[in-house]
Amino acid sequence: MDKNEIITLVPARKNSKGIKDKNIIKLNGKPLVEYTLHVIKNSKLTMKNCFILSDDKRIRHIGEKYGANIDY
Repeated sequence: MDKNEIITLVPARKNSKGIKDKNIIKLNGKPLVEYTLHVIKNSKLTMKNCFILSDDKRIRHIGEKYGANIDY
C-alpha cells in the first residue's frame, strides 16, 4: 500500500439503539448503507481500500456488490 493511499472504513451495525435494521432499510428503493458506498465509489477514493465493518451478512453483501472489502 502506498503511503498516500486512503483507507475508508464504513461501520454499519446490524441494529442501532433506535431503529432495527437501520442500515438496510430502503430509502427511495436503496438500502441506507448503499448511499454511503455510492458516494465513496464515485469519489476520488479507491474502493480497493474500502472496508465494510459489520456484524450483518446482508450489509456485507451490499458492500461486496460495490467492491468493498469484507474480509479483515
